[in-house]
Amino acid sequence: MADASEGPSEGGECYRLVLAPSFSAPKLARDFVGLLLRERGRAAFADDARLCVTELVTNAYRHTDTPTIGLDIVMAPGTTTLYVADDQPWTLPVPGGQDRCEAGAGVGVGPDMDGPGEGGRGMRLVGSLAHAWGMTIHGAHTVGRKHVWCTFVADGGTGVACTWN
Repeated sequence: MADASEGPSEGGECYRLVLAPSFSAPKLARDFVGLLLRERGRAAFADDARLCVTELVTNAYRHTDTPTIGLDIVMAPGTTTLYVADDQPWTLPVPGGQDRCEAGAGVGVGPDMDGPGEGGRGMRLVGSLAHAWGMTIHGAHTVGRKHVWCTFVADGGTGVACTWN
């Protein structure tokens, strides 16, 4: 069984979508994930996955200058993992919300935020809906890409593996 933090690997079904970093990218990703999961018999967590991919793609669009946003969907028996990739590996999502800002953490304060308490709520949502989530930074000598991923597990889920479709 492969760990989701390793990124897409060999074995189950994998689907890839490459998006331009634009205002419409989150909607395109959300629609793609919803249709695919329903078509492949994974409707039980399709709505949760749609919310999570919207957050992950929105973060890549709003908080990085990446030239493309990658979306990989990996389906193994009982398990689906969504990977959202960008070329800004040191711009990391941080779970937070109003409580962290009040504690002086500074989350959600900045020129592209709506004010105190607005940053980090989406990652808390991802954490509450997905079985697991995390980040993987890729590169040996030169760091070049980051995946932020979340996994959904149905009854009998075993792990993450894929072959590309």
